[in-house]
Amino acid sequence: DFAAGQLSGITLGLSDVVGSFLSGMDLDAPMRWDSSSFNLPTLSFKMKLVSPSAHPMAQLRGIYIPLASILAAALPRSTGPRSFTSPFVCSMFLRGYQRITLGMITSLTITRGTSNLPFNKYMRPLAVDVNFTVTDFSQAVSSPTPSSLMSSGSIAYDDESGIARYISALCGRDLFSSTHVSSRFKIKFSNFLKSYAVAIQPETLGAMTGDFVGTNFLFSMFSDNTKMVSYNDTLGNDDELNKILTGN
Repeated sequence: DFAAGQLSGITLGLSDVVGSFLSGMDLDAPMRWDSSSFNLPTLSFKMKLVSPSAHPMAQLRGIYIPLASILAAALPRSTGPRSFTSPFVCSMFLRGYQRITLGMITSLTITRGTSNLPFNKYMRPLAVDVNFTVTDFSQAVSSPTPSSLMSSGSIAYDDESGIARYISALCGRDLFSSTHVSSRFKIKFSNFLKSYAVAIQPETLGAMTGDFVGTNFLFSMFSDNTKMVSYNDTLGNDDELNKILTGN
């Protein structure tokens, strides 16, 4: 027992773990956080392209030019006769619903001949329904918690971060304040003053001082990496969204 105790002290408890495995005992290793995921809603849009008459110019203006614009935004870009690369990335803003800084049209559906008179005598469609989906490429949302007084002015004011864009959508922030330089500077500066006032409070300083979590090296080495948290956000009524988009 004396030798085993000395060996346990020299090996920092590693001999106890090895002895437990050799004797057939189980080790109670707590789980560790591995990662989190945040699923923002992907927005789907529906466009109804209708030609007011069977005249070729009316078809060109009402159907073919808008359809060509959507195809150019969604299709992969050609790099040669038989080669292609990724489609264009895009940004999207819809007040109160979604604000995407870096995204892409990931789905496109075209249905021709959707009117009561679907085609003319030359079999050209007189109405086309276009459905496409825009997906946000940024799926990481983190809480901007400063670790020190000096970092309070740099972490929380990234206006393009996931949490900032999500909050701006929740609050119905308009497009002007999201893109104009002076409006964005005022928002960042006011957030800086507010966060700095919070950072110098005794409660915040005490929380920073006590934010040291002791971990056992041996337990963390044998524990499983488990995905603990998942966050989701969904939109409610698709009919209401379509009314807003179409103006009906």
